Amino acid sequence: MLQDIFPYQFNNSYTRCFPTDNSMIFMECAGQFLLSPIKEPESYLPTYAELPDTLKIKVMQYLFTIDNQTVFWLALDQTVFLSIGWKACPITISIKGAPVWMPLAVTTAAQLVRWYQNHIFCGRCGRKLIHSTTERAMECPSCRIIEYPKIAPVVIVAVVHEGKLLMTHYADRNIKPYVLIAGFVEIGESLEEAAQREVMEEVGLKIKALKYFGSQPWGLSDSLATGFFATVEYETPIILEYEELADARWFTPQDLPYELDNGSLTAAMIEAFRDRMYEPKI
Repeated sequence: MLQDIFPYQFNNSYTRCFPTDNSMIFMECAGQFLLSPIKEPESYLPTYAELPDTLKIKVMQYLFTIDNQTVFWLALDQTVFLSIGWKACPITISIKGAPVWMPLAVTTAAQLVRWYQNHIFCGRCGRKLIHSTTERAMECPSCRIIEYPKIAPVVIVAVVHEGKLLMTHYADRNIKPYVLIAGFVEIGESLEEAAQREVMEEVGLKIKALKYFGSQPWGLSDSLATGFFATVEYETPIILEYEELADARWFTPQDLPYELDNGSLTAAMIEAFRDRMYEPKI
């Protein structure tokens, strides 16, 4: 999955530091970032040493490290971004020729960038926030409120019945393949309650015997996804929520589609069912 980057290690501990020649730079503008011009055809983040001299500023926002290599954020306006002439890539988790750690690094960098961009001013008093000197946080110098990066919990549910897996197709999103039922956890809900609600809302089925499969950070939506397998409590027709879904159908392990291969928890759960690595409890 996305976070499985062995033998590399991802370290998001916050520190105050400055870039060195070996530091990697996440150069971002309007949902795109720049790849190194030197390491083609492989895809890497550029190092500080590779930057044009005009961009070699010492004050950059530290993000995290991959092994012992620090990663910094350099925000660029569109004119400068385009003028550099390097290859631009959209922030997705599929980057051809990239090392195994790149998808996690890029999506997490984008998540942190969005958080910094959305927390410039205090939501309580309107004063400009300042960076904490000790932790990953923004502080208000006036009312002392402290803002930390927010992570939204998401549940993904693989519903199984009589050896078949329920998969759905979104009605209004640019997502081609069939996927599993998923949704954000609401205030006051447990993960299990959210899973039961989402299944009932989207396909009108009542589920039981929830079994934890795994979890995954998903920086594209600022979320942490938790996956469950479950069985239906009793057999009833599917009642589709047409505002969100265009279709829902049951698949056997033999006729599951092969369209989803993006390192996601959803893809891992589908493959676990395909390989019969999950045996539902009745």
